[in-house]
Amino acid sequence: MSTSPSANSTEGFRLPDATHLSRVHLRTADLTGIVAFYEKVMGLQVVKRSETQASFSASSSTPEILVISQDENALPRGQSTIGLYHLAILYPSREELGNAVARVALARYPINGDSDHSLGESVYLNDPDGNGLELYYDRPGAKWPLRNGSIDGVSKPMDFNDLIDKAVRRPIPENAPPETQIGHINLHVADLQESERFFDEFLGLSVMARIPWRITFLAAGGYHHHVAVNTLAGKERLPENSVGLISYRLNVPNSDVLAALKTRAELYGYQAEYLGDILKIRDPNGHWLELKSNSSEIQA
Repeated sequence: MSTSPSANSTEGFRLPDATHLSRVHLRTADLTGIVAFYEKVMGLQVVKRSETQASFSASSSTPEILVISQDENALPRGQSTIGLYHLAILYPSREELGNAVARVALARYPINGDSDHSLGESVYLNDPDGNGLELYYDRPGAKWPLRNGSIDGVSKPMDFNDLIDKAVRRPIPENAPPETQIGHINLHVADLQESERFFDEFLGLSVMARIPWRITFLAAGGYHHHVAVNTLAGKERLPENSVGLISYRLNVPNSDVLAALKTRAELYGYQAEYLGDILKIRDPNGHWLELKSNSSEIQA
């Protein structure tokens, strides 16, 4: 998919089809506790560790998908505040989702809910810091319900017993499979129209579905959503050093996309700056959206 019209145009810019969410960065006040959760309960592997930061991937040979930094003075997450609603861990199959749920159950960790939403199946929980997690897999795209090019999914309770009975491998694997990735992120926002301006009009994600006045789902390449924004939590902002989201990252095919977005950020009035080969842009919530070129990873 082309990113034309040019970066200097304020209309029609789209991110390339190969764009995908690749990494989420969180803040915690207790690194030891949160590392134990993502290792033992989620089955992720620590690939880098210091006294104040840990990075996780699904295996030692795959890129990091989650980074957690410690600030001992970080304030607790407030209820009903804008920021992270949930980050979504995508598994390659129903069996692997079943294995993930079994690891959670073995750890006697509470699950908040589940859903069969036509596109796939999902299980919901919170990590020890109160960050929402969605564990899910996708059904083949040919089976996704579409109406006029938009996702038209209907949610219903998942057959949880069937997932456990039929999809779980014995013995239950200790680790997530190497294909595990961050599939999407869902954000509480103060203003849905302002957020659509940022993610759709400026950034170039396409609106895939809307629940009017409440939730908008956006994606590149026809995916059901890489980013969702919702107004379910009101408009109260957290202090900058609160536990929770610091940044989230999209990978794009080449550095030309980054250059175009840097120019567009100036046109739209968004704060944008380079940190090495990463372009950082402040989203309307005040968090950093990072964009990284796949070509820079290959060169590295």
